[in-house]
Amino acid sequence: MTADALRRQMGDFSSISIPGKMAARMGQCFSTTNIGSSRELSPHEWQHIADVERNGYVFSDGVGTISTNMLAEVAERLGYNKQTLSAIQIRVGGVKGVLCHDPTLGETDLHSSEPGKVHRA
Repeated sequence: MTADALRRQMGDFSSISIPGKMAARMGQCFSTTNIGSSRELSPHEWQHIADVERNGYVFSDGVGTISTNMLAEVAERLGYNKQTLSAIQIRVGGVKGVLCHDPTLGETDLHSSEPGKVHRA
């Protein structure tokens, strides 16, 4: 196994030209997920939101949003008090990101950046 072969197995990093950013994305491949918090998402629960683009610039912090009820469900699955969580890190279908609480969303909604704009493991 060569270093190049290992990097190819980790994902496609060809669009990242900044070494620090590339190293951070590669590091995501070595983090873990609490399996006990896993659950299936139906298509109507997960909406992809477009980044805001103006004058050739993309304004996105890459952070999605999660409803009050869905965040409470995650807190319960993890054994936390639902009042203590305001943001969580997720991994869905190879996409990894952060969701912040949004009390304006529906009962079981989450919104995130388009999958192509997020690192795929």
